[in-house]
Amino acid sequence: MGDKYAVRVAPSKITLGAAKFKFLVPFYLLLLFVVWNSSSKAPFDGVNIGPVHDITKSKNEAMGAHTILQLKERINAQDGEVDKDTAQSGHDTDLIAEQYDNLMTATPTLERNEDLYGAQSGIDRGEAGEVTPVMERPKDDENEEEQVFARSGYVGNEELVESTRDGADGYDQTTAESDESDRQGNSSPALDSTEGDDQNATVQEVKASIITGDRMTEVNIAAMDIFNEIRANSLPYSIKKTGETAQSCEGKYVFVYDLPSEFNTELINRCDSLFPWFNLCDYFSDSGIGKPVNSMDNGTQIFVPADRWFSTHQYALELISHARIMKYKCRTEDPDLASLFYIPYYGGLDVIRWHFDPNATNENRDALGWKLVRWLENKPSWTRRGGIDHVLVLGKISWDFRRQDSGSWGSRLLEFPDLQKVMRVLIERNPWAKDDIGAPHPTYFHPSSASDIDAWLHHVKRQERTSLVTFVGKERRDDPANVRSALVEQCREAFSEADCRFVECNKNLCQQPAYVIKAFLMTHFCMQPVGDSPTRRSLFDSLIAGCIPVLFHPQTAYLQYPWHLPQNESSWSVYISEDEVRAGRINVIDVLKKISTAERSAMRETIINSIIPGLIYSIPGSDVSPYRDAFDITIDQLLYRSAQGSDLQ
Repeated sequence: MGDKYAVRVAPSKITLGAAKFKFLVPFYLLLLFVVWNSSSKAPFDGVNIGPVHDITKSKNEAMGAHTILQLKERINAQDGEVDKDTAQSGHDTDLIAEQYDNLMTATPTLERNEDLYGAQSGIDRGEAGEVTPVMERPKDDENEEEQVFARSGYVGNEELVESTRDGADGYDQTTAESDESDRQGNSSPALDSTEGDDQNATVQEVKASIITGDRMTEVNIAAMDIFNEIRANSLPYSIKKTGETAQSCEGKYVFVYDLPSEFNTELINRCDSLFPWFNLCDYFSDSGIGKPVNSMDNGTQIFVPADRWFSTHQYALELISHARIMKYKCRTEDPDLASLFYIPYYGGLDVIRWHFDPNATNENRDALGWKLVRWLENKPSWTRRGGIDHVLVLGKISWDFRRQDSGSWGSRLLEFPDLQKVMRVLIERNPWAKDDIGAPHPTYFHPSSASDIDAWLHHVKRQERTSLVTFVGKERRDDPANVRSALVEQCREAFSEADCRFVECNKNLCQQPAYVIKAFLMTHFCMQPVGDSPTRRSLFDSLIAGCIPVLFHPQTAYLQYPWHLPQNESSWSVYISEDEVRAGRINVIDVLKKISTAERSAMRETIINSIIPGLIYSIPGSDVSPYRDAFDITIDQLLYRSAQGSDLQ
C-alpha cells in the first residue's frame, strides 16, 4: 500500500478545456483583486509591516517551513464546525488554497531510528500479557538503500515502480508544476501478502517489496531524527501513575505567571466575535470544557457516564490546560522553588481574532506577543535561564504562529528570537522544530474519577461494531488534491454499509457529539485523511471510541505525539499511502478486509488498555488515579525536559 515515509506527490491538476479556461480567467482575476486587497484573507502581503528581526533558523526547520500550509486552518472551517458555504462567504478559499499549494514542499520521507523502532517480528507481549502486533524492519546488509518494511495486515499491488526522478537541486520535485511528471515516474512500493489462518494467527505478516532509488531528502531525514530525539529524551510511555509520581512533589513544583487579563481573560470575552459566523461562548464556558451535551442519540445511550460529556471545542486546549495547572497539586507561588514556569497566554485565541479582520495589520497580529516578551523580560525567573524552563500551551497549529516574512496569515510568535528556548505544546507541531510538542486535541469526554474512565472503557469494549470502516467528514469535492474524494468514492462503491459507511458532515450534524461518537462506536476502522493540515480532532474522537484509525499521511499522528501515542504504530493503527489511493492502485476496503479478526481485536485492546486514558482531559481539580490523563502526561514530561535544561538545546 505504499511507504508511509515516501515523498508525497499531489495528483496532477485537472486540465480545463480551452473555452472553459477563457471564461474562468477574467473571473479569477477579479477574485484575485478582491482577495489580495483584504489583508486578513490574502495569505501573503507585499510588505511585512510588523516587527522585523533577523531570525536565524536551523537549516532543517527553514526547509520545512511551508510543508503544511493549506486551506483548513486558513479559514478555520473545521469538519462539522461550520457550514462550508457560510465559511466561504466573503472568502475566496479556492484561490487561497491554490496559492498555498504552490508553496508546498513534499511530505517527509522519514527514516526510522533502529534503536527506538527495534527490528522485532511476530507478537509483542507487554507486562500485562496483552498481545499486540509488532512492526518489523529487516535491512538488506548488502545494500543500505534497500529497506524492507513489514506491516501486519498490509496488502497491495505486486509490482514495483522505482522512484527515479530528482529535482535540479538533488531533491525530489515538490512544486505543483511538476506533479504530473512525478505522478508518472514515482510510485510507492508494492506489498505482497503472506496468507495466514485467522483462527490460529494473531498477526498476518505482510512484507513490502524492496525500496530502490533515492527517496530520502535532508529535510525528511531531519524531521524523523528530531522526533526520535524528542522521544529518546523523554520519560517512558505510560498511562499509569507510579507510587512516586502520585505522592511526591519534589522537583515538580510549577509556577504559574499571573499575567495581565489582556493575555487570557479578555480574549475569552471576545468569544462571540472571534469568528464572524460562529459564536464560541458556550464552547468556552466552564474553563473551556463547554456545556453538557445530550448523552443519547435516537434513544440509544451513547455516552457513559452520561454527565461527563461536554461540547468541548477543538481550540480549547489553552483554557483547559490553564484551569488544570491552576489546580495542580504541585503548583507553587514561590518562583525560587519552581522547576517549571507556565505562561498562561492564550496565543491561539489571540491569533484567531485577527484572521478575518479586513483591517488587521501584521503589527496588530504580533503586538500582544511582543508585549508578552517585554513583560517576561522583567521577571528574574525568566532571565535566570533564558526561558528554558518555561512553557507555552497553544490551542492552534504551529504554522499559525510562524507567519512568513511577506505573509499576512497568523503571527510570528514562535519565530521571536526571545522565545526560541521556550517549550511549546500545541495541537499540531512543526515536525522540524525540536521544541514543538504535539498534544491531543481536546475531546468531549472529561471524567472526574478513575471509575468514570473504567465505565467508558467497559462501554467501548461491549459495542457491537456493524461496519468494517467509516469515514466521518466532508468530501472536499472542489479539492482534487485531497484524498477524501477517492475515499468517499470507494466507500460509495462498497457492497453495503457493513463494508463502508460515509457519515457526511452536512450543516450541523457533526456538531452533535453523540451523532459523531455513535458512528465511531459502530465501526472497526475509522478513516482519518488529512484536511488542509495533517492533524484532525477526529483522530482522537475515534480513538477514545475504540475505533482503529486508518492513516494516510505520516504527519497526522506518527510525527506529532511522542508523549501520548505508543512507538509501535502497527499495534494501534493502519497506514495506507494516500498517493496509492488517489491513483486508484489501492482499495482501502479490500485492504482492511484482509486484516484478521484476531489482529483487529488485538489492536483494539491496545487502544482501550494502553491509549485511551492518556488522550482525555479530566475535570480540573479531579483525581483519576491510577490513570494519567493527557494533562498529567504532558506536565510530567515538561518537568522532565526542564530538569534536563540546556542539554536539550
